[in-house]
Amino acid sequence: MEVIAITETKSKPKVALRRKNFEGICARCGHIRPLQLSHLDQESKTLSLKCKVCNELTTFPLIRVLKSGRVLSEAEYEERKKALATCIEYTPQQTYWIGQEIQHQRFQDKGTVVKKLKSDGGHHFIIVKFEKSGEKTLIEGADV
Repeated sequence: MEVIAITETKSKPKVALRRKNFEGICARCGHIRPLQLSHLDQESKTLSLKCKVCNELTTFPLIRVLKSGRVLSEAEYEERKKALATCIEYTPQQTYWIGQEIQHQRFQDKGTVVKKLKSDGGHHFIIVKFEKSGEKTLIEGADV
């Protein structure tokens, strides 16, 4: 499910959300909590989200919201930004971000992570679109 849709109007782009419920760190609780949309500010591109546990209202920049509805902390956002800026060597033990570029030694190919999956058995996979090899499903976060 997409979180954000941007539509062009004659005046300026408009942001529309397709969800009301999010998940992120509550400023008061300090834990990952379910958050509910309270207000979307078109001008500053921020979301005001209310913690469903303690009712604390917190404002988050829209850029920190993932398509899954997860709101990244400042540290997670900076880590993701760094990861997306570089191409790294694939290993099954690492975890990856959607949009991250990886180099696969065996395929001798570079690709971009386009999707993340979790199996019924709890294993994590990434779908990578490689330049020469096409789409491949690879394991991530393996305990080897």
